[in-house]
Formats: sequence, C-alpha cells, structure tokens
Amino acid sequence: AEPISPPTALSTPGISKGGSINLCRLFAVIVHRGTTSHSGHYYAYIQDMDRSNQWWKMDDASVVSVTRDEVLRAEAYMLFYRVINHPISKDLEMEAKGKRE
Repeated sequence: AEPISPPTALSTPGISKGGSINLCRLFAVIVHRGTTSHSGHYYAYIQDMDRSNQWWKMDDASVVSVTRDEVLRAEAYMLFYRVINHPISKDLEMEAKGKRE
C-alpha cells in the first residue's frame, strides 16, 4: 500500500469558549523502523517553531535539519498536533509578555 501523507493542519470542534473551531498544526512525527513495536528503532521529526518552522530529524545522538517533504513522506507511527491560537495559549502568551488586559 502507498504511504499516506499526514495533513499538516486540521480543524477540530473546540472545547473552548463558545465551541469555536480550533486549527491544529502538525509539529512532530514519530517513526518506527522494524517488524514489531517491541523490536526495531524509533526516531522523531520535530518542527522548531522558533526558527522559521524548520524541521529536524532526531535519531539517538544525531540531530539533522530535514525538509518538510521528507517529514511528509515518512511512514508515521504517531503524529502530534498543537492547537494554534487557542484562547488559553493567547492568555499565557500575553501574560508572559506582560501585556495582560
């Protein structure tokens, strides 16, 4: 079977104020190489959100810069998404910047 590229963004019904729709972005992919989950090797692709959204492959002691295309072609074992502009995240960011209203 052909591998399926994970969506880089999802919209989900919110559990926040007013039940708004939340936008979620892919920020990490776990990959497993091996015949079973009890044997083989795991590594991760992680997006650096502070530096122009660069992707990194983290494999034991090795960390290398990779392209978004490499991440999307990976045979994902697990995907991690984060909510963008969630009301709680906005409040925490404003508090951290000392701009809380």
